[in-house]
Amino acid sequence: MEPDTSDPGAMLGNRDVEYCKKFKDTDGVSIYDAMKSYGLDPEKITDAKWPEGSIGHFLEAHIEQGPVLDAENIEIGLVDCIVGIQRYMVTVHGRADHAGTTPMDMRLDAVDAATKVISKIADWAREKADGTVSTVGYINTIPGGMNIVAEECQFTVDIRSKNNDNINDIANRIRAALDREVKAMGGSYDIETKLVITPVNLSQEMLGIMEESCKAHGYSYKYLPSGAGHDALEIGQVLPTVMLFVPSKEGRSHCPVEFTKYSDFAKASVIMTELAEKLLSE
Repeated sequence: MEPDTSDPGAMLGNRDVEYCKKFKDTDGVSIYDAMKSYGLDPEKITDAKWPEGSIGHFLEAHIEQGPVLDAENIEIGLVDCIVGIQRYMVTVHGRADHAGTTPMDMRLDAVDAATKVISKIADWAREKADGTVSTVGYINTIPGGMNIVAEECQFTVDIRSKNNDNINDIANRIRAALDREVKAMGGSYDIETKLVITPVNLSQEMLGIMEESCKAHGYSYKYLPSGAGHDALEIGQVLPTVMLFVPSKEGRSHCPVEFTKYSDFAKASVIMTELAEKLLSE
């Protein structure tokens, strides 16, 4: 999942008991079991659904989780889009051999083939530009011995962009490169799709109201996409939705040094309150 969207998913009626049992963490603990361990009742998750038509608009404020606003000394980020995300687990299969006695031209080296693909993935995102990013965040070799040619190499790929064509093109390039490099090595590979989320454009009407509020109060602001998923990601697919970012010092988040000034939170609350008042008056 990206992110943990259990709350909005349940509000929309997109979560049920089977969903909770299906998804597990790396330790094999399901959402169902985790909820029970916290004293919750996953059997009642469908009770969290809000009646259709009871939510008119969805507003979300959040720290940026990136360095742009802080680096440019901008007070408010108006989020016009939440990027699409595709994630894959790739496993390249070769053959384990002795590192000292197996000639280079007689190896089925899974790491050699995998890294020839991995080395290109970041450059393909740079080529696309337009905020497109790609990340290989996990690499594992099997059997993992210093003196053994790896028979298997696993790696993850995370691709994000506000342009879904950019994501699809990079994913296609990865597959084509795997076909080429793994064939040349003499092995095989598997690619498992872990996540596919299409970009979500947020409400231009509400963004316009927030922009006018920023101007009225003299707050500096900037339109920018969200490179991370949020509650607004799922809700924004079915309801008018908007997000506002406040600066996150040096872009650090979900760590002990995360920091945002109280004055920036206050400015965000002013903009969000005025937006809510405007919507309620219509």
